[in-house]
Amino acid sequence: MRVSLPDRCRRCWENARAKGTERANARQQAAGEARNGRRHRHINAAQSRHCTGSGCATEQQAEVTSGHSSFPASLRLAGRCVSVAVPCLAAGSVTRARSPPRWRMAVPPLQRLGQAPRHLLVCEKGHARHARSRHAAHVRDHAYNCRVSFLIPECGLLPEVLKSTIEDVGEYYLIRNLPVHELVAHDFIDAFVKKGSCYALTYKTKIDQDNTAALLPNGNLILSVDKDTYEELGLQGRPSKYSGKKVMRYIITIDLTGCGFHPDSKKHNRVLWALKEKKPLEFDFLLAWYNTGAEGSTLMSYFSKNQIEALKPKITFSTLRDLQCPLLQSNELHGKPEESCSTEELFEWLGAVLNQVSLDNKSSSFLSTYCCPQPNTVVEKAFLCTITGFIIPEKIIQLLEQLCCYFGEPKLAYWLTLTVHGFADSPVSWRESEHGFHKGGENLYNFVIFRNLDYWLQMAVGTNDDCPP
Repeated sequence: MRVSLPDRCRRCWENARAKGTERANARQQAAGEARNGRRHRHINAAQSRHCTGSGCATEQQAEVTSGHSSFPASLRLAGRCVSVAVPCLAAGSVTRARSPPRWRMAVPPLQRLGQAPRHLLVCEKGHARHARSRHAAHVRDHAYNCRVSFLIPECGLLPEVLKSTIEDVGEYYLIRNLPVHELVAHDFIDAFVKKGSCYALTYKTKIDQDNTAALLPNGNLILSVDKDTYEELGLQGRPSKYSGKKVMRYIITIDLTGCGFHPDSKKHNRVLWALKEKKPLEFDFLLAWYNTGAEGSTLMSYFSKNQIEALKPKITFSTLRDLQCPLLQSNELHGKPEESCSTEELFEWLGAVLNQVSLDNKSSSFLSTYCCPQPNTVVEKAFLCTITGFIIPEKIIQLLEQLCCYFGEPKLAYWLTLTVHGFADSPVSWRESEHGFHKGGENLYNFVIFRNLDYWLQMAVGTNDDCPP
């Protein structure tokens, strides 16, 4: 049964329906205008970020460590100090690096191949005679070192104390075809690992292609092996951080001094069986041993049945004439315009000097257009010493202490530097942090020691590395 509404009620119902339709249309229109406004703001922001020139205030949208440098691999660093502002590549202004915005498009994989790899430079400052100074601890944490260089401006003749320290760097050993299971034998552990600091590193192996091994002074044996070797050994490990989505490399850590690794224990027998019978591994090893004067056997006598050779580090001296040196202030890591250079500028300059790159920037130079940063001064002569070999941290600490004592008497030099390079194919860099090669395998550190014994410490790593401690 149909019920007809009175005319008055019908008009009220129609008016209410019309008002509801108008409100709905108004809401749709407001939402459309908001979407258009956000879109225009994104377009304007994108256009402003791609502008170039001296008047553009563009920020670098990358990691703190991005950048590019044209120096050789031994001191090539594209990164900047994590505590210092990063130079903008587009406009040359100094800004703080930050995360990329969400609207930014991802770079295709093929385009990423042409980009400079990430590098990291960490800087800190301190005083060599302060009770809580960590300079010796940082040196001790970097176990495997292949080259040590120090530069002393305004110095033509090296003091006798420094000469004797350099000559006392000590010898190291090269053992051919040494089975890895001999390093886990308890005779070796009791004679060398527990009675001093023993260092071992595989020789002429490529960390991203070959199986490698390293023995740290704390008694940890590190094995970096491919997937097939890992499965054959059957020892517990972890996937490498830098092997990609499809894991093709594993890291095995064996604590030779642990309480569960005593003779005839299940763990020791399992490791010995895996390395001796299940999957025997042999390498050429570089070995060095440092003890505090305790009497005992030597590496030469212990491995007399193996093919062992004693080696001495190669030492070179040179005097640099009329060298342009940057002006530095010990309390200014960032530098001051027209007064002093920053820690990054010094690091790049030092890389050019150690690699004998010309700093003249003449029109006839086709190799490098780099020149000394401003402000700078010309020193009549500077002394450069380079030590190459398998150099243990204890000897570097002794050299560092003698360089600090260099300023015990009045000197013309305001500062000096000590640079240490690590092995590019070492399984670890600092402490037990995993190290990879990627494109250069850089892992190094540099001390800048000032006349008042303040120091700057610069620690640098490449793409496949964690942040230094």
